[in-house]
Amino acid sequence: MKDLGKPWYVLGMVERNRKKRSLFISQEMYINNFLATFGMQDCKSASTLQVPGSRLLPRGDTNAPAASINYWRAIGLLKYLVTCTRTDLAYSASCLAQFLNDPSSEHEAAFKHVLQYLSGTQTWGISLGELGINSVVTLYCDSDWGSNFDSRSFSGSCLFFYGLVGGKTSKWDVVSLSSTEAEYRSISNCCQDVCWILELVSNFGLDLKANV
Repeated sequence: MKDLGKPWYVLGMVERNRKKRSLFISQEMYINNFLATFGMQDCKSASTLQVPGSRLLPRGDTNAPAASINYWRAIGLLKYLVTCTRTDLAYSASCLAQFLNDPSSEHEAAFKHVLQYLSGTQTWGISLGELGINSVVTLYCDSDWGSNFDSRSFSGSCLFFYGLVGGKTSKWDVVSLSSTEAEYRSISNCCQDVCWILELVSNFGLDLKANV
C-alpha cells in the first residue's frame, strides 16, 4: 500500500481544489464513451444544442422511422448525463424524450446534433463551493408559451448556491392561455422549490436569504 497524499480526483468525475475550497464535477470520460457508443467520437462539434429555427414534430406517414440507433437507450444515456452534471442539456433531452414511442429519422438527427454539441463541451461541468461565488440562494426561471407541437408550454429553472445545485425542465399538463399565464406558472413552481431548499438548510441551522 502506498500513500498518494490527499485525494484531489475522485470517482473519475470530481476534482478537488483545497486552496479554493471548491469541487469541480464533470463527466468527460462518460461523454467520450457516450460519443463512441453512437460512432460520434470524431464528429464535428456544434455550438448549439439544436439547429436554430428547428421544431420537432411527431413522425408522419412520410417520415422514416429512426433506424440506425437504439433511441430508447440514447435518451436514457442522455438523461443520466442531465441528472448528474449537465443541466444545460435538460430542455433538449425533454424534447427528444417526447418521441420515445415512435422516433423518426428527424428525431435521430436532432439527437446526433446534441452529440455534436457534447463533442465541443466535454470538459464542461459544475463548480461548487468556491467562497464568494453565488453565496445567496438564487433561482432563475423561464417559460415559453405553446411552442410545443401539442400547444403545451415548457418551463425551466436553475438553482444556485455556491454554484449550480439544481435544475430542471418540464412540460406543463395544461394549456396556458397567454404568455403571462405561462410565466406565472413557471414562477409559482420555482417558488415552491425555493421554499423547499430554505426549509432543508434551516434544518442544518443555517439562515439564508433567497433571491429569485
